Amino acid sequence: MATAQQDILNRYSKVTVIGAGVIGASWTALFLAHGLAVVVNDPRPDVETIVRDYIRNNLPTLRELGLPTDNLEKRLSFEADLERSVADADLVQENGPERIEFKQDLWERIGKVVGEHALMLSSSSAKTATEQALKMSRPERLLVGHPFNPPHLIPLVEVVGGRETTPETIEKTLAFYTSIGKKPIHIKQEIKGHIANRLQAALWREAFYLVHRGVASVTDIDTAIAHGPGLRWALLGPFMNIHLSGGADGIGHVLDHLGPPMESWWRDLGDLSLTSEVRSEAVRGIEDELTGRSLDEMTRARDDVLTQLLAMKSAAKALP
Repeated sequence: MATAQQDILNRYSKVTVIGAGVIGASWTALFLAHGLAVVVNDPRPDVETIVRDYIRNNLPTLRELGLPTDNLEKRLSFEADLERSVADADLVQENGPERIEFKQDLWERIGKVVGEHALMLSSSSAKTATEQALKMSRPERLLVGHPFNPPHLIPLVEVVGGRETTPETIEKTLAFYTSIGKKPIHIKQEIKGHIANRLQAALWREAFYLVHRGVASVTDIDTAIAHGPGLRWALLGPFMNIHLSGGADGIGHVLDHLGPPMESWWRDLGDLSLTSEVRSEAVRGIEDELTGRSLDEMTRARDDVLTQLLAMKSAAKALP
């Protein structure tokens, strides 16, 4: 391990994970696999069983990612009292309910007892750092570090500072996530849904619209993406994919020649609300698509392929 990376891990060697649902348990597994000591704070009486089961069930995936998995749980502890759980933390990763009152009260309490050097990070996909920090005495050290599910497997983390967050805090957060193998991006403005979820939402809206219009089934739309552009999107982003489609003249050539049709598609994209009818159509469609396959089976297959894909991407030096 590079010295700079180890220095960062040493600086943030004690982590508190607030909330141990799927996201929090996944963060916990990843932090432990990188040698960090983790205190989990969650009021549920069965939280210890839930987290330990999650870690054990995901040991094969961690090993496939090349991470050490021996005796992970020796650095894991649980503390139901919030203030005690964060008192010695170098970093706090919060994964609580998306209720602004809950988050504001939580960070107000944490800010009073956490160390001056500690990073305070929220996994929130819906609440900005600015609004979460309104009751804090030290809002400059709070920001959003939004992962994609599951965090121990998907590299992306969206880092979004609040109005009071200092540039130094953002730099330290980006360095920390990089040190544990993530691909953090700095989002320079607070915007609803951040970046990746907004892009997903645009695709989802059109997918639901096409089903509602009777243009195609849920299964065929999933097939169109999974066996079409989704294969390229797993390797490169939308702009680079357009660029490579343009040959020697790149993205400029594509926009010169396909710009007008693309604009016409934009104007023709559907607009709909998530009514009970639209919801039912999607539920029935996914039930049909899953016929004969269990959700656990699908999840395991997805994770197995993802770990192989991540290894291949890491080995392909030309890919970003």
